[in-house]
Amino acid sequence: MLEDFKMENKYSDNPLVNHKFFAALRKINDDLVHASVPTPVIDKAVMVKLPPIKKMPALEAKMAEVVKEAEEKKAYLGQISCHMADLVAQVVRFGSLSRMEKEVLGNEIREYEKELMGHLAPEIKPNNGGRVPLFIWKARVAYAEAIIASATTRNALLDIIEGSKFQKPPCLIKLGVMEYQDTDTQGGKNVVLVKVFNQSYKINGSKNEAARLKELLETAVGRIKSANFAYYAQMKADLNKNATIDDPRRIYTYTGVKGSAVLDVPTIDGTGQKLPGGSMLVESNGDNILVVAAIGYFQKVMQEIADAGIAIPIESLKDERFNWKKGLSDQDNHRCQILHNMLRRAKTALDKNDAQKTRLTPAEEKEHEDTRKWVEEEKANQSPTS
Repeated sequence: MLEDFKMENKYSDNPLVNHKFFAALRKINDDLVHASVPTPVIDKAVMVKLPPIKKMPALEAKMAEVVKEAEEKKAYLGQISCHMADLVAQVVRFGSLSRMEKEVLGNEIREYEKELMGHLAPEIKPNNGGRVPLFIWKARVAYAEAIIASATTRNALLDIIEGSKFQKPPCLIKLGVMEYQDTDTQGGKNVVLVKVFNQSYKINGSKNEAARLKELLETAVGRIKSANFAYYAQMKADLNKNATIDDPRRIYTYTGVKGSAVLDVPTIDGTGQKLPGGSMLVESNGDNILVVAAIGYFQKVMQEIADAGIAIPIESLKDERFNWKKGLSDQDNHRCQILHNMLRRAKTALDKNDAQKTRLTPAEEKEHEDTRKWVEEEKANQSPTS
């Protein structure tokens, strides 16, 4: 670069001749001296103070405590399921005792309930992350598994889930094990839903815990439904033993048929609600008809009608609505109206069953037609008798 500069400015070894060279050189020097050079900026973040060296506390004693506590929790988690199953079994047994027996075992009952509540710790609520201490959560899950398996009736299972004023152990919703869910909501990847009778719930916990509780709940529902079906079948058989009319359609004849029959009343959808049904034993003296006994969803209301001795004319069943009688109280007229409605619903069900029985399927119609043609062909092929 210097050589280029010399050639460009006609450099000469004679300083007198090369005055232009030195003039240009001085100009370059002045430019460098007076040039605007930016002042370097030092980032304060780079200026780190030297940290002091502190003496750290010894962890030998603390680690010993940590290891001991971890071993205790591990042993607790290994034993809580069996312990909770024993506690629940005994508490459920206490619930079936008579009042006098409970008074005699008062201290023992309180001890068991105190032990149970101590493990469940219902006063401890989930934190912001929706969690409780691990050992408390495992106790609640073990309690849920044991108490669900103990349910033998519909109401008992719903009380276990939702609670009632008669249930001392907290319900699963209060413990955070389950929560209400809209029936139309679909479960996601990490959401486990279960439907218990007509209500949907979300099951909390790990995937395996939720799946296990869902299986237990569905098993309990199936077991209760089977037991109810068997109980209902036995009660229905008892009603049939007292029936003197085999064909229940005869009870609706208006020719003075006397006797008793069992009628099945289906549960139907009313205006915004379910209209319960069941089975009832009715008796006719040829003019009036009354209910003697009933089982099923409408058992309570029909038993009240039976106990009140309510009877309605058989002729009134021709009318769609019952005409209130003068001289009867509003309550008794209302009971007559209910009985009238149940008898007509039972008759509608009988008529519908008859229609279904007489209606042939396409396959049955074809078989019937083929049989008819075969009979006609056989008759045509037969030779006339002599």
